[in-house]
Amino acid sequence: MRAKARFRVLFLVMIALANVPAQAATITVDASQIGPAMSSDQLGTNLFAIVQDSGDTAFLPLMSSAGIGLIRWPGGSTSDYYHWKTNTYGPCVAGDPSNSATAFDTWMQNIAQPLHAHVAITVNYGTNPDCSGRADPNEAAAWVNYANNIKQYGIKYWTVGNEQYFPLAGLLSGYDPDPVDPIAYGNAVATQFYPLMKAQDPTIKVGIDMAIGTNSTFTATNRYADLSGRIRPVWRRPCRTRDGVDRQCAVQRDRRRRSDEGRRKDGYNLDRHR
Repeated sequence: MRAKARFRVLFLVMIALANVPAQAATITVDASQIGPAMSSDQLGTNLFAIVQDSGDTAFLPLMSSAGIGLIRWPGGSTSDYYHWKTNTYGPCVAGDPSNSATAFDTWMQNIAQPLHAHVAITVNYGTNPDCSGRADPNEAAAWVNYANNIKQYGIKYWTVGNEQYFPLAGLLSGYDPDPVDPIAYGNAVATQFYPLMKAQDPTIKVGIDMAIGTNSTFTATNRYADLSGRIRPVWRRPCRTRDGVDRQCAVQRDRRRRSDEGRRKDGYNLDRHR
């Protein structure tokens, strides 16, 4: 009887609360109060070596006034075709998109250094120079050596490849050296890229690619495994030696799944290096 009485009281309270008019929320912001200072690395941008304007010094005053303190280089998807030493993209990309204004040394000396910005390099994991297979980890290690030991640029942040949970995009003839494979990527980072790059400069941070969330973009075909199955092998294998995670997932709204499952599945877009 006591239980029933308690239930009746609770039920009546819930009804009473449901009939209470909602109170408008008030948010007050005091712009005169100074909060915690931001790190210079918290405001950054992604520039593409493939775009000539990325090396145009006319944009320096604008980037400086915007407070840009971190620049990702040499871009997103195109970094998986970029060969830094020759400033070329290989035969698997249509045409010749390289330009002298964004050659590595030229760009560092004309853009990054005058801006006093930190640089986050995305090394090529996607293609070797003749497009017959994946990139050579020694190419990435040589870049670390050149940048930090020879030129003394002091570049701290390095990521292996761009969005490896997607197939290579924009290829001339549908070239794809192998299916998107988290095991192969995890092994390559843990046993080749990471030790070779850290051997050149043990102070650098080597990041890995990682997608967060689930939607039809990642599960469109059976060729590309479910996202959860992709994250775990990549995370576990190089995790014990990795320095950071490059988490990228374009925000997606999967309407079909939302209607089927009654909820929206969105992704996140965040580059984070620890």
